[in-house]
Amino acid sequence: MNTQHPGAHLDNRDCIKKSFGYIQISIKSYFRYYASGSIEDGWGFHLSSIGRCRIAPDQPYPPPDHPSGRNFSWETGRVLPALQLVAVRRGRGRIEWRNRDLKIRDGTFFLLLPGEWHRYRPDRDSGWTEEWIELRGPQVARWVESGLFGERAFLLPSDSLVWSRFRELHALALDGPIRPPGKLAGLAMSLLAEATQKRSSKTAGTDDRAHRVVALAREHLQSGKGIADTADALRVSYPTLHRYFQSVLGMPPKHYLSQLRRARSETLLAGGTLSIKEIAADLGYHSASHFSLAFKKTYGESPLAWRRRLSELGK
Repeated sequence: MNTQHPGAHLDNRDCIKKSFGYIQISIKSYFRYYASGSIEDGWGFHLSSIGRCRIAPDQPYPPPDHPSGRNFSWETGRVLPALQLVAVRRGRGRIEWRNRDLKIRDGTFFLLLPGEWHRYRPDRDSGWTEEWIELRGPQVARWVESGLFGERAFLLPSDSLVWSRFRELHALALDGPIRPPGKLAGLAMSLLAEATQKRSSKTAGTDDRAHRVVALAREHLQSGKGIADTADALRVSYPTLHRYFQSVLGMPPKHYLSQLRRARSETLLAGGTLSIKEIAADLGYHSASHFSLAFKKTYGESPLAWRRRLSELGK
């Protein structure tokens, strides 16, 4: 089920144009509110709000037609009960949290966490165009509690996939009141993941090199090689490899290798055709005992016991 807030509006120049298999959007300002459906309840999160607001130079902020009940002033700031991702496509301004402030410019994304005081506004001489999504649900609370959103603001280039995700969501929000269950939530989740995993770099070359090295490193690790051997094969130092993994995947290579081995060990054990020694060799362990100790530390039981238990469940 979804609902439109009584104050939601569309400018008469807002439109959606579909041509050549893609969606092109030309919109001014709008906002929508949505309630959670059965699919979103099962997922544990839903898109509760989406909108876009164009603020002209010298225009008051928030504008007079800001969503009812959500108005706030620079003097008082505000606290939200939900997670919001806000993007400033064009313009300049400022955002402040209790212990941090930041200048905003074209391409700035920032996160507003539930229960966290903040305030933001565009510069009067520039105005800005802002877009936002809001997510609610118990899963969102778990994301926040886990510290997933440690970085509050970041820059993304104009050709980033995140902007395409925003366009898709705007098109769905404006294309009638009824949406396929879960589709808005799924796209919003994709947008949030894309945005929070991207980071601006000093040069495009550095960013490209990081992605190339990580892509090659993943192939080496998946083939059973260790981290040191992988770094040597790619002719990079371990600190450099660590930095690249952290910037591209959000985790160090050691953690990535651990997760990779864990998933693959489950698959190979479930297959039932390889011995423990063969599985250990496939995963890059020095011996079957080394693999067994590492597996038991993670699962609380030996690989053989885990395989037997899984086999019993299948009977």
